[in-house]
Amino acid sequence: MIYQIRPLSKNTPSLVKVPLTAHPDQKGSGIRLSLSGPEHLYLLIMKKETMKPLFQSLFTTLVIACILTSCSKKNDSNNKVTVQDLQDHYIVAINTDKGVQRLSVIYFTKDGSNVNAVLDQNGLRRQLPLSIQDNRFVYDVNSNGASVFTFNVKKDGNGIVSIYGADYKRDTDPQSKIDHAEIMKVSDAPVFAGKVFTYYIPSAVGDTKLLFEAGNKWHYEDEFEPRNLHYSYYVIGNGIGWKSEDAASEGISLGVVVPQWEGKGPLMLLQTSIERIDESRIHAATKD
Repeated sequence: MIYQIRPLSKNTPSLVKVPLTAHPDQKGSGIRLSLSGPEHLYLLIMKKETMKPLFQSLFTTLVIACILTSCSKKNDSNNKVTVQDLQDHYIVAINTDKGVQRLSVIYFTKDGSNVNAVLDQNGLRRQLPLSIQDNRFVYDVNSNGASVFTFNVKKDGNGIVSIYGADYKRDTDPQSKIDHAEIMKVSDAPVFAGKVFTYYIPSAVGDTKLLFEAGNKWHYEDEFEPRNLHYSYYVIGNGIGWKSEDAASEGISLGVVVPQWEGKGPLMLLQTSIERIDESRIHAATKD
């Protein structure tokens, strides 16, 4: 039975969970246990007849604590996101850069024994070695700190990888940021070749359709202005999207297909410099 617990200073809280250290009591009536916390020291006085059951209880507690600590370390190891975990994923982000929203997609390609991270934006491509430390993936676009994406990722008990924090910084723009980002598996990307996607443009009348045809050609049309122009495109990231940089077209375009985006899907996210479609917006087209 515990007879007395007494803080050794006036500012010490009356109850904390802290480790115990045993010493013989100077009066010979029992033992003295020091409970050392971050800032305080407690004194616990017990009689000799209470020592045996107490130490049995303490021993059991220590064994359980060691088991829990071991399990915790094992879980931490299992939940560590590795380069291999990211290989079959892709990250889609909408970031604000110099006051304009940009559609960005990062996917991963094998290069011998190495894995590269490829960034595609409308009119831009970068490729860097993939590196992840402490579940953080940093992408320095130009390798000079001027334009940097940061993604904090985690893995649950079923091995599912997700993003729990994302950031984008442009050194010359304090307002730069990530508006939204998601990570998904390549195998879940919707097929877009030979399909039709529809979206609404506020400046146009009615819905606009994106049609993807044989021979890697696409065009857009609405019911009031059918388009006879067909643009060339090439596939990116093993089928997760496409880019069009045909000089004969009206501009350059980037499209990314996602199984879901902010809870909705499947969708195609589109950014293009084609004037009539409006480059300043990221368009979300639904699959017909």
